[in-house]
Amino acid sequence: MQPVVLITGTSSGIGRAAVRRFSEAGWRVAATLRSPERETELARLPGVSCFRLDVTSEPSVREAFAEVLAAHGRIDVVVNNAGFGSIGVHEHTGDETLRRQFETNVFGVMRVTREAVPIFRRQGGGTVVQISSMAGRVAFPGYSLYVASKWAVEGFSESLAFELRPFNIRVRLVEPGNVKTGFYAVETGPNPAADPPEYREFLSRCREVAGVAGASGDSPAVIAEIVFRAAVDSGWRLRYPVGRNSRLLILLSRVLPTSVYAVILRRQYRIL
Repeated sequence: MQPVVLITGTSSGIGRAAVRRFSEAGWRVAATLRSPERETELARLPGVSCFRLDVTSEPSVREAFAEVLAAHGRIDVVVNNAGFGSIGVHEHTGDETLRRQFETNVFGVMRVTREAVPIFRRQGGGTVVQISSMAGRVAFPGYSLYVASKWAVEGFSESLAFELRPFNIRVRLVEPGNVKTGFYAVETGPNPAADPPEYREFLSRCREVAGVAGASGDSPAVIAEIVFRAAVDSGWRLRYPVGRNSRLLILLSRVLPTSVYAVILRRQYRIL
């Protein structure tokens, strides 16, 4: 029997690449997105069906899982990919922006995971793959809100792994570094002209570093390959850093004194 994977946030980037990778491997893929009626490519891939799912809506999550089960009879892996990030400063971040970031990146992950767990328990096992980030392990200037959301996902998932192991349910954290996606172009916050004057120079440097990082990042297909490996791994490994910069920065943040690591980042961003 072909295994079934449900992937959130498949309209672009890592999610879209993951759909292709699982399809190539012969899986049945439930590609979920907020507007499936606009999708013209994914549904033509072998074994792929598109479903409506908005991770910020509990009824939408519940209905999507019911539809996938009705169509496929089971779900073996869930990939929590939906998310976004933005450059900004906390002083000028309103409550609406705070809620939107956490509703998608954190509460959305929790909603989808909560819906998957009873299905996996009844089936005798399953795997939840959370698309985290190296920003879930190390902090970066200008990304305080995004970093906070990914640290929350990391802590949630690490703790969750203990409570789900007795049910043969695996939890994975895929931690990409720089990736060539719209994260660095479309989702980096408001127009620079709208930056607060007192932070304009700081945010300009943040965008400059982000632009270089995005241009030199891994392709979404590289991340999708690790997502697939995490899904089929029969062991109990929790974390999967992806990309040289991700592994290096995580390692440096662990082995160097905090003050030394901070100096490295400050020099990169020219923060005196």
